[in-house]
Amino acid sequence: MRLEFDPSLIEEVVFGELKAREGKGDFSFTLEYHSCIDPVYENFPSDERPSQFKKIEWDFFKKLESPKIIREIFDEFPELEGKTEEFKTFATQETNNSVPFNILISAFLHEHSKDKKINKGRMFERGSGGPNDKPQPKTGKITLEQGRVLREKNYNLWKDKLRAGLIESDL
Repeated sequence: MRLEFDPSLIEEVVFGELKAREGKGDFSFTLEYHSCIDPVYENFPSDERPSQFKKIEWDFFKKLESPKIIREIFDEFPELEGKTEEFKTFATQETNNSVPFNILISAFLHEHSKDKKINKGRMFERGSGGPNDKPQPKTGKITLEQGRVLREKNYNLWKDKLRAGLIESDL
């Protein structure tokens, strides 16, 4: 993907870095910047100065490795390929001002995804809620296993239940 950088972006990045470093007490970058910019006022006519400023700012932009950083971010999102104009429009909207770049790209890709579902359909599967086995009514009978235990403990009660048909006999 070929990247083009807006001159105002380049200027903003360079000036932002100058200000950030000055805020930390590091004026070396500022001095280096002015040592390149100040001669432009002396050596070039006023109509050529803007182009010279842009060249110097581009050099400092590269010195900060900003093109490399931005390229790496774009390489993380190959889905942006071919959507440059749409992304520019999206990124320059007032609502997207001051949004970090990686979040801006993610938001753009989310809004412009091909897999966007308009109607999700049913949220829950239809189903019975469980097996369709109807519970058997209680018959008062005991199982064969319960009958075996009863026979060993209380033979007479077991014999009475067996005669009355109160022990299950289904095998």
